[in-house]
Amino acid sequence: SPGSGPAGTPLTLMGTNLTGTTGVYFVQGLNSTSVTSGFVVASDNLVTSVTVPAGLAPGTYSVHAGTAAGTSNSLSFTVTGPGLTVTQGGTTYASGGAAYDFGTVPVGSLSTRVPFVLTNTGNAPLTITTLGSTGSFAVYGTAPVTIPAGQSVTWEVLLNPTAPGPQTGSFTITSDAANAPSYTVNLTGNATASAVVWNGSVNTDWFVAANWTPAVVP
Repeated sequence: SPGSGPAGTPLTLMGTNLTGTTGVYFVQGLNSTSVTSGFVVASDNLVTSVTVPAGLAPGTYSVHAGTAAGTSNSLSFTVTGPGLTVTQGGTTYASGGAAYDFGTVPVGSLSTRVPFVLTNTGNAPLTITTLGSTGSFAVYGTAPVTIPAGQSVTWEVLLNPTAPGPQTGSFTITSDAANAPSYTVNLTGNATASAVVWNGSVNTDWFVAANWTPAVVP
């Protein structure tokens, strides 16, 4: 008990032969998250102070204690709170995971804007407080914004390279999502040199970017 609550909620498990409890497991489908410290084996049939781990995505889990010889009654516990998933073209981009590739873009040009869908996968409203980007990438969206449970918003990202070569960066989302309060989508691409035209005169500086179109010294 209890049957639901946010991450950080203390739980109590009951069963038999629990003196040797070595871990408590939160199981959802094929995924299992373990808690191996912080709980108290109060008696042979009682484990208390089991803390629902931070970062556990909202949803319903089967919770049980694990020992060499004993078992606990499986507790059904629903983690409450908002959750965040980011997708593009049906592909999910995990926080800090594989990068989205913008392909090749000439220096001084803009890539097309690529839409990313931000979905609240939790069971409570999701509040996004800030968004940002790194590298030669720019993100277009509205923050702060609140997304109801099960709903989505779409933000757009583009690449605007200023120098040729590989491009790496990210766009970041800060929110109250239970699974990822700081969400980073990695981005990559490549920039090629574009034709550069001299706009200066014999009396102007060759090494001033403003004397070239685009404004890049070759």
